[in-house]
Amino acid sequence: MEKIIRQLNELEARIPDCDKINPAVSAASVGWHIEHVLLATGKVIDAVSASDPGMYKWKFNKNRLIVFFLNKIPRGKGRAPKPSVPKGETTRESLTESLEKTRSRVPKLSGLQPNHYFDHPVFGKINRKQTLKFLKMHLEHHLKIIREIVR
Repeated sequence: MEKIIRQLNELEARIPDCDKINPAVSAASVGWHIEHVLLATGKVIDAVSASDPGMYKWKFNKNRLIVFFLNKIPRGKGRAPKPSVPKGETTRESLTESLEKTRSRVPKLSGLQPNHYFDHPVFGKINRKQTLKFLKMHLEHHLKIIREIVR
């Protein structure tokens, strides 16, 4: 949980760069990446919190195995699902508000049972432990892109 908090703190520090774009790195702005990762993180936490741990059943997934083993999401391979695509303009104020909403959701994760889960579009059902790892990888994936854009 502490790493997720540190990553959210770094996102907060990048909010002043929200208008920066570097097409050689990404077609999207720093603000888009921040908003996307905050939307996705919030929706994942809500989904995991609302899940029924009795319905979780492990199933082999090759993509999950590879990505989780490498501990890295490959660039340019996936597309953000519609619910996690930012709509409209991202401003410093809207990003700060989204960040605070996401931060308030993070503590929910510590009170969940091991078999609380969410259904990822590529990795299938991932339990609480895997969800934490996914969130860290996803945040880091976008932080790396943001760092390159700003550089």
